[in-house]
Amino acid sequence: MNIDHHFLEPKKLIKLTNKKYDKEVIKNLQLLSEKFIMDIINRSSFLCKHKGKNILDVEEVAFVAEKDFDYCFGVREINYIKHTGTNEHIEKMAEISRQNK
Repeated sequence: MNIDHHFLEPKKLIKLTNKKYDKEVIKNLQLLSEKFIMDIINRSSFLCKHKGKNILDVEEVAFVAEKDFDYCFGVREINYIKHTGTNEHIEKMAEISRQNK
């Protein structure tokens, strides 16, 4: 891989942070950014397919970025609420547990 012909070019990285980087650091940052983007695209594509859609849109990408990578674009969409079972379900599980003793 030519580090000068990557979407995260060394010049852009240096301009962004006003720091100088070793070539290995640049190469590793480029590999990490590629992997990160490919992971989001692949997981978003699976979610899109699961929903029966043919076009990947921002909804899937934002969901995957937030759920899998704890990154959100603005306001958080996913509420981490633990859902407890209904009373009927809890009673049924307790009955099964008592029967297994």
